[in-house]
Amino acid sequence: MKLLFSIIFTLVLLSPVMSSSQQLSVSVMDLNVTEGLTGKEVIMLTDKLLNEFVKLGRFKIVERSKRDEILKEQGFQQSGACDQSTCLVEAGQMLGVEKIVGGTIGKMGNVFAVELRMIDIKTGEIDRAFSRQYPGDVSVLLGAMKEAAEELCKWKPKLQVTSLKRNIEYSNITISSKPSGAKILIEGVEVGETPAKLDKIETGELQISLIKYGYQQYDTSVVLGKDLTTNIIATLINNKAQASVSTIAAKVTIDGNGIGESINPIDGSVLIEIPAGIFPMGSKDDQDDEKPVHTVYLDKYYIGKYEVTVGQFKKYCNVTGRTMPEQPSFNNQPDYPVVNVSWEAAKAYCDWAGLRLPTEAEWEKAARGSDGRKYTWGNKWDQSKCNSNGNGDNYPYTSPVSSFPSGVSPYGCFNMIGNVWEWCHDNYDDNYYSSSPPDSNPQGPGIPGFRVYRGGSWGLDYSYCRTGKRNSSETGFGFRDIGFRVAKGKKLWEPKTH
Repeated sequence: MKLLFSIIFTLVLLSPVMSSSQQLSVSVMDLNVTEGLTGKEVIMLTDKLLNEFVKLGRFKIVERSKRDEILKEQGFQQSGACDQSTCLVEAGQMLGVEKIVGGTIGKMGNVFAVELRMIDIKTGEIDRAFSRQYPGDVSVLLGAMKEAAEELCKWKPKLQVTSLKRNIEYSNITISSKPSGAKILIEGVEVGETPAKLDKIETGELQISLIKYGYQQYDTSVVLGKDLTTNIIATLINNKAQASVSTIAAKVTIDGNGIGESINPIDGSVLIEIPAGIFPMGSKDDQDDEKPVHTVYLDKYYIGKYEVTVGQFKKYCNVTGRTMPEQPSFNNQPDYPVVNVSWEAAKAYCDWAGLRLPTEAEWEKAARGSDGRKYTWGNKWDQSKCNSNGNGDNYPYTSPVSSFPSGVSPYGCFNMIGNVWEWCHDNYDDNYYSSSPPDSNPQGPGIPGFRVYRGGSWGLDYSYCRTGKRNSSETGFGFRDIGFRVAKGKKLWEPKTH
């Protein structure tokens, strides 16, 4: 990216203070657990973290028994878990290592919070930290230890930096739009609003974008020459005007029942028609909050064929000026499902697109059909049909929203189990099914509380990746394995969130 409004160009010469052939010595201390894990599970997770470090081969790791032997010989004493910097540095000094890793795992509700850090023994400073949240049971923490090791192994030695100067040629540019007040992005950097006159812009080819809520994004590229002034005048297209001339529901037959697809013109979501009728909701032999099985009637509605993608959410953020949630490195591709999106952010996206989140009942019918199947393809588990724990190197994390076509639901929806959990409209109540819910177009309990998400995710096994599985979380937090899909149909009332 070109540097804007800059006079000095800095050339950085990288010269590591440690040669690549040398390996740092690192020790891993037992993790502190505040709640939700047994002592045996703590040891298992610590060993998992240590083994992942060994697999990566980035550092020279002190084995657990050797660590304990040295600390015992040195008379190392501690009160409680060794997860604070002072304790970790003291242990590291006795072990004679250069870095030491420690931290805490805590649990609140059904969410585990993992907080780890790598500390430099000489300085006592934190070199690298790992902080993430994981919904689910203790099994999700095995994958967390792998991710933590990968993140902490990204540590690099400090670099010696030499700066050199060179002359740079600049130019000027004026930008206006109809209507005015559009945000100006040059090479992805926000530099003001229209109309604007900008000077000292580095010459050469530049990508320029104008963004205003309610209008389509305007993109162009220009080549700036030395001491020249370039003028850009843009006419922005209103989204509503564009929608009025678009085909809102182009029917396409996709199966023998005449079920069709339509395209939402604002965000490009493909919507699948789910016909009116009844279906069995709930599970007979699984979790208590899924019982009892009860018959539910739903009017005709539409639901997203795919989960909302990273590309779609980026477009929404560009148009509305919202901040794009940070995507994990394994997921930052346009056709992957957007994650780290809170329920509130998912709802805001739906509102912008003229859509809404599906109710829990709508989600479940679209996933299992009218025959109440346990998985989207039937009642027998087949891990090759969805992105779940056990798919190995094919998709160790998330996968494109159009993946696993053999596991689509009876109505043709992709990845309704596995890949990522999906937010639903409803508040959550674990006794809702057993408290005589309405049997026609239910929208969940009216009591304030957590919101529902459904479908399991890439890190979980068959017990979670079921059409009847229910889960919930607070509305203001996003998670790395929760996304959403859109829906359209009967207007819903809005239960309280607080």
